[in-house]
Amino acid sequence: MIDRLVSKKKQFLKINFMKQDSSFDRVRVIEPETISKNRAIQKNQLSKGIFLLLLFLLPSLNSFGQQQYKNYTDGIDLSNSLINQKKYDEAILVLTKITKYPAPNNVNNAWLGLAKIYYELKKYDETINSVNTFLDLAAHSGNNCTTKTLQYDGTNYCLSEDDFLWAQLALVYCYQMKENDELTLPHLNAIISIKPTGYTLHSRGVILNKQGKVQEAINDFKQAIMDKDYDANAKNGIISGVINYYESNNFNNELYNFLKELPNKNAEQYNKLAYASFQKNNLEEADQYYNEALRLQPSISINVAAREASQKYVAEKKEERRRQEEIQRKEAEVRRMADLKKAQVGDKLLYSETWGWKEGMWWFETSGSYTMMVTCFIERIEGDRYQLRVGDVTSSDSNRFATPSINGVRVNKGDLIWARPLNGNRWVYGESF
Repeated sequence: MIDRLVSKKKQFLKINFMKQDSSFDRVRVIEPETISKNRAIQKNQLSKGIFLLLLFLLPSLNSFGQQQYKNYTDGIDLSNSLINQKKYDEAILVLTKITKYPAPNNVNNAWLGLAKIYYELKKYDETINSVNTFLDLAAHSGNNCTTKTLQYDGTNYCLSEDDFLWAQLALVYCYQMKENDELTLPHLNAIISIKPTGYTLHSRGVILNKQGKVQEAINDFKQAIMDKDYDANAKNGIISGVINYYESNNFNNELYNFLKELPNKNAEQYNKLAYASFQKNNLEEADQYYNEALRLQPSISINVAAREASQKYVAEKKEERRRQEEIQRKEAEVRRMADLKKAQVGDKLLYSETWGWKEGMWWFETSGSYTMMVTCFIERIEGDRYQLRVGDVTSSDSNRFATPSINGVRVNKGDLIWARPLNGNRWVYGESF
């Protein structure tokens, strides 16, 4: 077919050349001005002729465009049906044919269809070529994009985010299979900039690590293990790799920080975190983490000396806190008694009692669910005895009140009672506890 067209073209050129040559002696010499006027007349006549021709052909051209578009959409539908039936060879023939058809926004999805078939068939070079053609069309689709435009690296792509991400992911996979890290990396960057996943972060981290960019790689690894949908085995591999790297380089602070931020730690990770805490002299933390490791796995092998030192420190600190609390309690009692002794007739005293639920009833207890405070006013003072008038009752739980009992006697607002507040630690002088 092509040979015949070339032959006809040569024949046409030859015939015209011969006509010019044979009639050369009959060509009249015409002045330039005359030639210019004649060309202007011919140009006007030609313009009118083309306008009339286009006007006449417009319905036919429009019909032709509609038919081509229908051929395009029908071809896409047919290829999808063939792909679903796994008739890949037939689908490739259909898609290859319609790559030449005009498509909406000049982005021919036939290339994307071919890429997906080649990807399925593990034909990596064909996949790469099809994807790159598809992306190139989307990047140079003109200014008439009717779909949402996606922007990446200064380029507007006339396609959806899902199609862009699939195309980039296909290129990542193909270049990985071809073991070409240099060409894999830019496509991982494209995906991560839009929608990072555990897989893409992990993959980029591996490449960065090979390039000697260890800290950048670890940053990617840390993000990858935070992806709740990423494969658990892959996460465990990342965690083990990072831990081994820190341990082999004696990066104790980095190991401590990494393990502390690690979610859902197992017994071994708690064990390592306990020892890292011990090395940082955080002995209370070390004891806590050793206890957690042993709770999860009682048979786990731990650093006994580190644990015993941590336990001893915690016990000493606990005793020290108990002594300090006792001192503070005694000092507070001295201050409370001193305040009560200042009380005069007309002053306010507060009495507290705590209630708890037991045996289906509310009982007065030393500790419980909520606390009531009774306001009392001093009417008389006789030695350590105070005559008090009961006032308002407040509760730490606004929904729960009970009739208060002062020194074991139930009272109501307005009652007069005698009490010895200097002998009871439930009494406080002033406005509040």
